[in-house]
Amino acid sequence: MALAKQLLALILISAYIIFATSTNAAKPSNKPSTSTKGAVPGQKANVANMVAKQMQAVEKKIIEFNASLKKRPKTPKSSSHRSRECVSECDEVFGAAIDDIKKTLDSLKSLNLVKANFDVSAVATNVDTCNDCFNDIGKGGDAEVKKFGEWVRKITGDALAALQKAA
Repeated sequence: MALAKQLLALILISAYIIFATSTNAAKPSNKPSTSTKGAVPGQKANVANMVAKQMQAVEKKIIEFNASLKKRPKTPKSSSHRSRECVSECDEVFGAAIDDIKKTLDSLKSLNLVKANFDVSAVATNVDTCNDCFNDIGKGGDAEVKKFGEWVRKITGDALAALQKAA
């Protein structure tokens, strides 16, 4: 079920990006252009550098959080079968998030901000999938996983806003 949610989220994000890109490209601008060709790449490079730093911080935190999460099944409090399944699922989706961060960094290096936007969205979706697993268990989910997910959504949300503005 979590995989279906993740796939649906990726489809919706992709559709939004395609729609937004095609809508903006089709709109004629009545404003006179005040930028030079050199200004846009400079702005894109600044945004790419900022987002790259954010994604590197997210990568580090995902690795640290995943390591602490993997230690949980060793404690009696979190040793339920379903909880162990969620830890395993989180390990898988956090690995995918790390891969998406690497793709984001490659996209940023080549200043492909549209692709970077998609990759950053995938990072957030993967982390949300982990949280969804714990929420499906019940009892309001897992407080630490929820707090971590909120932090990742904040950072990726800021990165997406910057990428969309610069693209």
